Amino acid sequence: MLVRYSKIGYWLLLMVYSQQVVTAQSAKFTKQFQLIDLPDTMHIEIDQYATRTDTIPSEEFFKQIPQRLLHDIDHIADPETAVVLGKEYFKLDDSTFVYWVEIHQSWFQNHSLFIYNSEQNKFTDRITVAELYGGDGGQSLFGSWIFDFDGDKKPDIVRQHVEYYVIPKEDDVETVQEKSAELLLWRNGHFELQANSNEQDLIKRFPVKSFWD
Repeated sequence: MLVRYSKIGYWLLLMVYSQQVVTAQSAKFTKQFQLIDLPDTMHIEIDQYATRTDTIPSEEFFKQIPQRLLHDIDHIADPETAVVLGKEYFKLDDSTFVYWVEIHQSWFQNHSLFIYNSEQNKFTDRITVAELYGGDGGQSLFGSWIFDFDGDKKPDIVRQHVEYYVIPKEDDVETVQEKSAELLLWRNGHFELQANSNEQDLIKRFPVKSFWD
């Protein structure tokens, strides 16, 4: 009986210790960001001339982010060469925090919102809010407006995408810009894409700065 209770005590101690380690790591990560009160509207765009400072050691950052959350931005999120900046974070409710992270890879840029659940002690989701990447044949640009779109007192996202590319002609090239937009509403702990949003209205009402206008 004594052995049994000793084993139970050991596992309880281990669980408490593991919880303390995770909490300590999260606290260390949080220090890289500035806590803000969420404004009525945030407009996030790519700034090619912004001063860059490596505020978060890449190794520390990528250790704390589940790999599945980085899959869609693996062209930028290289742990060995990426420059990671902690921008700001804000609180959505008692257990949900949103961290704004900027990642640079050469001239590529990505701004993402990482959703952190303090009850689960982990990052649960990621959404791109601004991005610039591409090559000689074309580039892709994203920018976002973050505000309460549907009046439920939670932030939503209108994200616009500008695709720029060139079409070779006989003696010249034709340049093309295509714009699209999408609405993501905050639902059940993540930003959920809305299928029936009025795209042309969103493009007109919530513009992003294009480098090719």
